[in-house]
Amino acid sequence: MVRSTCSEPTRGARNLVEMGWIFVGIRCIIVAMNERKKIQDDELADLFADVVKRVLGTDSVIVCGLQEITEADDSYWIVDLCYQASDYEVDPRNNVKLVIEMRKVLFERDDQRMPYVYHNLPEGQPVLVREGC
Repeated sequence: MVRSTCSEPTRGARNLVEMGWIFVGIRCIIVAMNERKKIQDDELADLFADVVKRVLGTDSVIVCGLQEITEADDSYWIVDLCYQASDYEVDPRNNVKLVIEMRKVLFERDDQRMPYVYHNLPEGQPVLVREGC
């Protein structure tokens, strides 16, 4: 199954936008779903896992996929985060913090590529809804 993340957003992505999520680094990416959720760099995945735990303050979110994508004129990282069903309330504002901290890790490795983070939430996962959004 192939899904386009720009022309056909998933129901989950539409729900997150409606709840106030701000997506950083949005681009049109077509990825075969069976090609996602691989770890291509174990060391980097471990570093990102540390960032996730520090920024989100929970063990219920794991880096379940890390894939390097190379196009003719660009190269970037796809980072899949999998949320285990829990009472942890997802705060959409943390997405920006995650990307900033992941970029710092990449810069320390002399890697200028952008990380694009995908949040895989289980059905019924609580998400913080801000008033006025």
